[in-house]
Amino acid sequence: MNEQNERQICETILMETKGLCDLYMHGTIESATPNVRAAFDTALKDSLTMQQKIYDHMAQKGWYPAAQAPQDQISQTRQKFQNMQ
Repeated sequence: MNEQNERQICETILMETKGLCDLYMHGTIESATPNVRAAFDTALKDSLTMQQKIYDHMAQKGWYPAAQAPQDQISQTRQKFQNMQ
């Protein structure tokens, strides 16, 4: 498999995994019983772990560069959420 095909496959898998995380999160929130909630919560945690591994692989290859947020923007955001509590 060439690098371009691997990148496209990883991008597709990452997108699909993010979608699964969203579905599992909503399933967890909307669960009516503890057993169903636990099942969705476990699936969500597993999907988040998978998403992180895919992201790490892509970042290592340089396919998903992450920009560092400026420190003042981080501080402003932190302050905003602290004020909400």
